[in-house]
Amino acid sequence: MADISVLNLGTGSNLNIKDSSARSSISSLSSGKLDKPTKYTQTLAAGSTSVTFTGVSTTSNSKLDVYTSQVGLDYTGISVSGTSVTVSYEAQSSAVTVYLIKTEV
Repeated sequence: MADISVLNLGTGSNLNIKDSSARSSISSLSSGKLDKPTKYTQTLAAGSTSVTFTGVSTTSNSKLDVYTSQVGLDYTGISVSGTSVTVSYEAQSSAVTVYLIKTEV
């Protein structure tokens, strides 16, 4: 667990963080080094079981979040190959919009 003590967040002058990972994350946040999230959109056609997002550059620091326009619909699988991300679902009776949000952390 990180040893964090905060006395004055307003200026950050009295911020003492001993955990190097936490220190690095806060440094990235304050210097603007973290990338803004990128949103990709695809349509899962009625009866289809997957959507593929192309042109998605991922690294070991990429975080992928998947959302849909249908509340409660969970994917059954996800795979990344090169710059493609494929998300699988059970077949749906109507089209569903699928959103992929990529963030570098």
